[in-house]
Amino acid sequence: MMYPGEEAEIILNFNKGLSYRLLLCVDDYLEKGIYQITDLADKVLHKDTLTDVFAIQDLEVDQSQALKLNLQFPQKNNTTGIERNGCVTIMVGFKDL
Repeated sequence: MMYPGEEAEIILNFNKGLSYRLLLCVDDYLEKGIYQITDLADKVLHKDTLTDVFAIQDLEVDQSQALKLNLQFPQKNNTTGIERNGCVTIMVGFKDL
């Protein structure tokens, strides 16, 4: 569960010789979230905006390494005073090449 204005960072391990698929599913209330994949030195490898409730990213790495997945959701104008959140699901799968 995340609120607008929140940010999350997850470290994922990727192994050489595998083809990965990253699937992000978010509540439509958390529209226009930004996700990026960086190495541990914060070099951006991929960055995109969630234009729908899900995003699919295929990855292959040249060497086994840990990468960071950063999620950011913009603050929303809240006129009701009621804080609303939304579900975020991250799935990572791979297949042998």
